[in-house]
Amino acid sequence: MSILRYTVPNSFTALSLLLGVASIVTTQLGDLELAGWIIVWCALLDVMDGLSARLLKATSSFGAEFDSMADLVAFGVAPAVLVLNAGLQIGGVEYQSGQFWVLLAAIATFVLAGAMRLARFNLVSNEPSTGWFTGIPITATGGGMVSSLVLVLIHHEDVAAALPLHLYFPILMFVLAILMISRLRFPKAMRRESNFINVFQILVIGGIYYCGITRTYPEYLLGIGVFLMIAGIIAGRITRDAWMSTTVTVLIVYLAILAALAIWSRRETHTLSGYYLAGKKLPYWVVAFSTNATGESGWLLLGLSGMGYAVGVQAYWVVVGEILGIAASWWIISRRLKRFGDDVDAITIPDVLAAKFEDRWHLIRGVAVIIILVMVTAYVTAQMVASGKAFSSFLGMDYQTGVIVGSIFIIGYTFVGGYKAVSYTDVVQGVLMLLGLIAVPMAAVIASGGWSEVQTNLALQDPALIDMFALSGGSKPVWIAIASFVAIGLPFLGMPQLLVRFMSARDDGEIKKARIVSVSVLLIFTIGAVTAGVAGRALFPGLEDAETIFPVLSNNLFPEVISGMLLVVVLSAIMSTVDSLLLLASSSVVRDAYQQIVGTTKSDKELSNYGKLVTVIIGGIAVVLGIQEPRLIFDFVLASWSGLGSAFGPVMVGILYYKRITWAGVLAGMLGGFITSVVWLIWFKANAHGLYEAIPGFIVGFGLTYGVSWLTSKK
Repeated sequence: MSILRYTVPNSFTALSLLLGVASIVTTQLGDLELAGWIIVWCALLDVMDGLSARLLKATSSFGAEFDSMADLVAFGVAPAVLVLNAGLQIGGVEYQSGQFWVLLAAIATFVLAGAMRLARFNLVSNEPSTGWFTGIPITATGGGMVSSLVLVLIHHEDVAAALPLHLYFPILMFVLAILMISRLRFPKAMRRESNFINVFQILVIGGIYYCGITRTYPEYLLGIGVFLMIAGIIAGRITRDAWMSTTVTVLIVYLAILAALAIWSRRETHTLSGYYLAGKKLPYWVVAFSTNATGESGWLLLGLSGMGYAVGVQAYWVVVGEILGIAASWWIISRRLKRFGDDVDAITIPDVLAAKFEDRWHLIRGVAVIIILVMVTAYVTAQMVASGKAFSSFLGMDYQTGVIVGSIFIIGYTFVGGYKAVSYTDVVQGVLMLLGLIAVPMAAVIASGGWSEVQTNLALQDPALIDMFALSGGSKPVWIAIASFVAIGLPFLGMPQLLVRFMSARDDGEIKKARIVSVSVLLIFTIGAVTAGVAGRALFPGLEDAETIFPVLSNNLFPEVISGMLLVVVLSAIMSTVDSLLLLASSSVVRDAYQQIVGTTKSDKELSNYGKLVTVIIGGIAVVLGIQEPRLIFDFVLASWSGLGSAFGPVMVGILYYKRITWAGVLAGMLGGFITSVVWLIWFKANAHGLYEAIPGFIVGFGLTYGVSWLTSKK
């Protein structure tokens, strides 16, 4: 009986080892699909050998060593051979080319890392179980990620043909190798205290068995593999209490919805117009919510609420400025831009700016691309800072990890789904922001005892906090402060990531309806954010960081499930802006620089893939900068906001309204507005009582656009 007990799990292990060898042979015979499914079957057997060993109490040192040997073959060598042959057969890799040797080095690294990961596991296998792996298991990387990816590519030949697999395959194998030998904690599949997690595990494993046995839905295997890997890494970086909390459950559900939207939107991403403008087919409600969600960012929930906390009711001047700005953008810019963009087949804002002129040196495009890349990088960095603060405040996660976790999801669904995924996720995120900015300020005011009690409390702290025409501290003239707050709305006239929303609308009728929805929703957004900060000052005076008031209110005034939803609201505000900014920067590099300036003849499909790669690169740069934790989100965003608005707002008005506008006027207006904004911020703002840099930026931008055009136009 004792021998039989040990024979059962070892038989599963032996069969897994033999199937691993069979997968290698099948790959060499050219049947990549069957080889991939055989690796999936090995993963199913791996579950069975561990489960049977625990149930029969048949764990042993021999079994552990035997299992490691089988795992190395089935999930290390077999997937490596599969990827090498997939690269040669469907990835465009030529034998003994440079790409071949890079791929060979990547799969060799993967196998070595897998062997080291298994050796380390065996050294600690006799220690008491903690419920966590150290490093990502080889079963998850080779048996899950690699095999399912190859199967998906075989099932979707159009996707395989469109992707630069000669680049993606080596990157994937190197990244998975690093994850295996890392010190990251990763949860084991085992019984947990949370019934939700237990049921979720059962459903996931059941789905994997169904797909493996029936050899169907490799997309499910890949999707659930990516999701579990990212969720597991997040779980390993937060406290046990946070991991078991309802907040994390809500977060997981939300991220799953984003992943589903990205996959659903993927079909529109194989052309430049599809990837960057969703084919110009969006309905009014998507355009309206996407415009608002994109324009407000983490600045709305963290920065603007923090401003309400810091200066009191005077922050309502920002509300006035934003409403005037967005209304002007909709009523002055949107319809004319839509018609003009359609007439010249524009995809980007530089397309619009250059359309009227014979710009042989491409100076308008070149200057626009440089401005966009510099300002977008700063803007995205600010959002990464906001994500780090959000995860830290809600989950107790350290700041740097919060930045990385947030970036993985944002860059991921932007990469997969393009503009369509971004726009529809913006709708989800915009609705969540709307609900959160109604609930939190109401709860804060009620908890304070009503608005009159809020005013009484703030008056005791500082009477200037309840006077819109006074300034706490009295360090600068009130009129400059009010003018600066109101001028925050000026850049709405020229923000490229917002203007492309107008171009993506289905038709002029959709824009007419969208502008009503947009202005109404933004009014609720901004009033709610400021009110939350003002009431929060009454409830929680003396916070070290005013920009954490929204998370503080969420955690202290609501039950855990609602607090989890409010974390999602903050992340929604951040994500809805970063994804759009990444697309903006990517379109500038690929469409404006590579296609229009360099003059490449590559197809739309190839260029859209380059766009996805640029999206990842720019996102990575912003993560590196964001980890350094720059200063206040509010200031960082305003600098980027004013720079982009001053560069493009005056010239956009000129392009659409001034018939005598010239190439020189556009170039001078762009450069003048941008440089004035930056120079004012760096050298003059402090000595001008903090006058917002968009004011001189717009004055100079308009002056140069119209003045130089008048001087250089032909009578």
